[in-house]
Amino acid sequence: MPSPNKELTLRETAAILAFSMGIIKTPIDAYIAADDKPTAELAKQTSLHVSVSRWINSPKVVNEIKKFKKLISDRLADERQSARSEERAKIEAERIQDSGGESEQPKPQTKTATKALIDYTDPKNQNRKLNELINTADDPGEALDALKVIISTQKADREAAKEQKIVRSYLPLSCADCPLMQRERKKRGTT
Repeated sequence: MPSPNKELTLRETAAILAFSMGIIKTPIDAYIAADDKPTAELAKQTSLHVSVSRWINSPKVVNEIKKFKKLISDRLADERQSARSEERAKIEAERIQDSGGESEQPKPQTKTATKALIDYTDPKNQNRKLNELINTADDPGEALDALKVIISTQKADREAAKEQKIVRSYLPLSCADCPLMQRERKKRGTT
């Protein structure tokens, strides 16, 4: 029987790995797979949920699940990166083939040359990108589309500014404290 206090057995480790990968769907199935007893005998156990809960929440099992999930996510990230690299190479090969076999010399990349991710939810970054698209567009239609986007955002900004205009008037706390009233009193000679 899997115990929360003992070292993990090979069978438990395999069950935890299968659970982490989603092959085994529930903690109860992982517990049953990790145990040496027959499945039918475990299923009849009255305190099965308590045993499963104690086992799956034990520090050794929790740490093992975290370790496996990290390994899985790292592996997936590596595979995605590899797929992206292959796709870039394929696109570059197609580009070279389309240009008649002439290859442009790639610019040497330095640490400063690698671009960081740009947050395009920021209007400044959006405008910068639109200006870049307009300036580098080979097709006049692309430039026109980018210009339309800029014009529509400027129009929306002007309308929002009109709606946000607030007229404020400031009144003195009392007439006696008003500088205009005090000046008028001095002219009349009354205090």
